[in-house]
Amino acid sequence: MTYIKKNVNGLLLILIVIIVASLAGLATYYQKTYQNLSENYQDKLSDINTLLDDLNAQRQRVNETTYELTIKEQREESLSTQYETLEDEKKAVDLDLSSTKSDLDQSRKELSDAKDALRQSEYSLGLANEEISGLRNQATALRQQVADLVQQLNECS
Repeated sequence: MTYIKKNVNGLLLILIVIIVASLAGLATYYQKTYQNLSENYQDKLSDINTLLDDLNAQRQRVNETTYELTIKEQREESLSTQYETLEDEKKAVDLDLSSTKSDLDQSRKELSDAKDALRQSEYSLGLANEEISGLRNQATALRQQVADLVQQLNECS
């Protein structure tokens, strides 16, 4: 009987150690995963800020170009040959503006994709936290079960 008692206690101890080690491993894994997600988010945010700075610089450049084009048109309105040249430049600026708008749309799409990825990551993190909570509850239940079994064993002795 004492041999079985020692084996049961040993097995229960090993089971508790395995559960505690598993919980520690899971906590470390999810902490590392969250840290990676946080770093990725910061990287994407930095990229978006850089893109916004570039966009603002291009917008400034477009505004300056448009202003210069307006001044040139006013000065050279009477000269038809130079007017055609200015017209070509205006078309180039419009193409540049269109390209800039396209870049802006692409940046907004990338921002939206990054936000979606962040939401997905937060959702996954929530699921992981729920799973950890469930495992902790199981561990608590198992500890209680072990305590009850030890008590029953002591009462049998």
